This record gives sequence, structure tokens and C-alpha cells, in this order.
Amino acid sequence: MAITHKMTGNAYGKQQTTEFTVCVASRSWRHRKTGKRRCKKLLYAVWKVRLTPRRIREAYRKRFGIETSYRQMNEARIRTCTRDPRQRLLFVAIALVLRNVWVWLHFQLARNKSQDEPLLFPQLLRFKAMLQWITQVIQWQFGTSQEGGIKYQTYQHLMELKQ
Repeated sequence: MAITHKMTGNAYGKQQTTEFTVCVASRSWRHRKTGKRRCKKLLYAVWKVRLTPRRIREAYRKRFGIETSYRQMNEARIRTCTRDPRQRLLFVAIALVLRNVWVWLHFQLARNKSQDEPLLFPQLLRFKAMLQWITQVIQWQFGTSQEGGIKYQTYQHLMELKQ
């Protein structure tokens, strides 16, 4: 269901009107534990988009994945106060590489011999845990503090899944 709505407000000293579409889509699924059918109503506001509610919902789902990638990249980004754009770009590139390594690790560990599609288990190796693991290895190499990082048992469990 889609409804057109007009909104009026003041901008730059003038009264301006904007027309947008409010779209209601639904998503239904079966609850894992109880087996009950669930339905969730989703509300979207779109402007200059001519898609069905289902297509709008799918477009937002893809956008959510992009937002998650940027959030994770910012978790790994080196914080600096330098104004040198080359150095800042290098730090962003390192963060993007780290996130892509995390995705690659998941696909390497998720390969299942009986299925064509990879079965991912992000709860086994969270992105922040991987960053702590890398920090721990670097600290071991330089002989500094050994605090934080991934537990050896978790590492063993990940390696067992790979085999």
C-alpha cells in the first residue's frame, strides 16, 4: 500500500512543499523456536521512486547492508588528527581491507562440503573479536601487553569448523 503525502515547511525564508510517498510493506516469517507465523509491518518514506512496496523493501534491505559495512569499517579505522588526506585515505583503506578479510574468513570457514551455498556463522567470529585477535598477535610479535583478543579455544573451534 502506498499513500502520497505533502509536507510544507519553511526553508531559506520561503514556504516550500514537498510531495513524497509513504509505503507500507509487510514481511512474514515462521518463528524459529515456537513455529508460529509472524508478520511485521514496515513503513518507508520515498521520494521520486516508482516501485512496488515489495521492491522498495528489497532496496532498503540492500542499503542496510551498505550501512553495516561502513559501520564496521569505522570500527577498524585508525583515529587520527592529521590533516594529510593521503594518510587519512590510507587509514580508511586499511579499515576496508580488514573488513574484507573478515568477510573472506567467514566464507573460508563457512564452506560446507554438502551444500552449494555457504552457511555463515557470524556469531563465531565477530568483527570486533577479529580486530582484537589481530591486535593480540601484533602485541605478541612486539612483546607488549597480552590483554584482550580471541581465546585459544575459540580459535580451535573455528579451525575445527573449517575441516
